[in-house]
Amino acid sequence: MMILQAPGDLLGTADLEVPCTANTRSGVEFDPSLDLWKYIDGVNGVKLHFGEVEAPLKLRQALKLALTWYAEHLSPSHLATCSNVSNTSRPQSR
Repeated sequence: MMILQAPGDLLGTADLEVPCTANTRSGVEFDPSLDLWKYIDGVNGVKLHFGEVEAPLKLRQALKLALTWYAEHLSPSHLATCSNVSNTSRPQSR
């Protein structure tokens, strides 16, 4: 399990609001406010589980905001590379 700590009041006192909807570069809609991001983008399955991150709420929200930007602007492979809480693989056949 990954443990993140922010020294002192690094994140300040402002509330970080994670949007309820976002779209990947290819147009897939997902909810970045959830603790589990799971969607298929092209041929890649994306799964990020923020519940496994032991960190204060503000730090998890900041992580979600940063990774939302990556999901919106870069490929699912780049998103997986930028995250240690992700598991990107090809979707299983139905």
